[in-house]
Amino acid sequence: MPVFAAFADADVTLFPDVAEHSFAQGVHRRVCPECGSALTARFAYLPGQTYVPVGVFDDADILMPEVQCHAGSRLGWLPELDHIPSEAGSARDTLQTKNQ
Repeated sequence: MPVFAAFADADVTLFPDVAEHSFAQGVHRRVCPECGSALTARFAYLPGQTYVPVGVFDDADILMPEVQCHAGSRLGWLPELDHIPSEAGSARDTLQTKNQ
């Protein structure tokens, strides 16, 4: 169950720098060269945004969710987050608006 934090492209820097690769049309990812873990993802339909899996942060508790994406396929045992906006599918429009 992936959970991502979204950032402006300019706000994401990896040390050491990790090359970005195209994994599918319009999808660019950076992965750890040693273990293959996902580090970032960028999508052509969400320009200017970089997505980082929250599992790579030492203190992910400081990242408060602002929108739920694909809530329509939420696993039954996951709690609902009624206090934030929810999209049954992609939150593409919401995410594009937040980036402007």
